[in-house]
Amino acid sequence: MDDKAKTFWSTRDFKDRIKDILPKEKSSEWVDGPKEERIQGSSLELSLGEEAFISSKKKLKKLNSKDNFIKIAPGDFALLITEEYVQIPKECMGFISIKARHKLSGLINVSGFHVDPGFEGRLKFSLYNAGTAEVLLKYKDPTFILFITYIRDGAKIYNKGHDHFKQQHIEPKEMMPLLGAGIPIHEIAHRLGTVETAVKIYGGILIGILILILTKLFGGG
Repeated sequence: MDDKAKTFWSTRDFKDRIKDILPKEKSSEWVDGPKEERIQGSSLELSLGEEAFISSKKKLKKLNSKDNFIKIAPGDFALLITEEYVQIPKECMGFISIKARHKLSGLINVSGFHVDPGFEGRLKFSLYNAGTAEVLLKYKDPTFILFITYIRDGAKIYNKGHDHFKQQHIEPKEMMPLLGAGIPIHEIAHRLGTVETAVKIYGGILIGILILILTKLFGGG
């Protein structure tokens, strides 16, 4: 492999090797079929899978063709999984993100940003809604982005010795840390504002009482 090839994948790379990275998908759909538009520039769009965990709901939600939306409220953490089963070539590394329109709504990716060489399985995303409005996501809609780059001189391969190798589902041990999710940022600001108002009101009253007491003690008369 020459130096020119040791770069991020292009549209052509994704089309040429779509079977390598999506081994359980129909290649024709992604190359010259209904999913062809999922290959955009130097990235591949992946869709929201059938499992989602929202911290405020405290239970795993199963999505299907009828119950096909999830709402991530401000301050909520969400653990999501891709519909597609991904395989990263051993001579490559993947980089993951969420689509721009979801970022602009306030969603932040707080999970890992890379996928190791040789990884195989459905990708999981841990997200936080730092915005002020609910974010609505739909089952099987393009939601995530995958970039792939070649690695010079190879790398240690992610294999069956790792916990997430060939992962297919969101596990209870991954949901547990999110059960005690914190208070939304806007709610914290509201509470601080309430405290500040109370301090101003009662502080003014206390100062008035103190002045009155001092006047009685030290005033002339």
